[in-house]
Amino acid sequence: VMILSFVAEGAGVSQFLLFGIGPTLAASGVSGVLADPKIRLVNANNGAVVSSNDNWKNHPSAGLTAQFLTQQGLTISDLDAAMVLDLGAGRYSLVVEGADGGTGVALGGVQKVLLATGGITP
Repeated sequence: VMILSFVAEGAGVSQFLLFGIGPTLAASGVSGVLADPKIRLVNANNGAVVSSNDNWKNHPSAGLTAQFLTQQGLTISDLDAAMVLDLGAGRYSLVVEGADGGTGVALGGVQKVLLATGGITP
């Protein structure tokens, strides 16, 4: 299990791309990858699960996620987990784990989406 914590700041809401990648890493020569990652976003203020995803194409934000990945020149496996969410100011934790309880090497991340340009800030 990997846990990434972050703070969303500012007035109103901002869009964030959240991801947990395992299978795609194998194409870059990484061995022992997490075969089927699952992500879960938790509101760190109250412990409530905001959203979760296993297999990014199955999330309601799949179209938007695909758009941002394409803009960045990225391709990920259907088994990787990713989602774009509108978040208000607050503290959050992104949990990356094996969908089937599996273990392995994974990459997790959070990127704020720039609404004005449709790009993503690293």
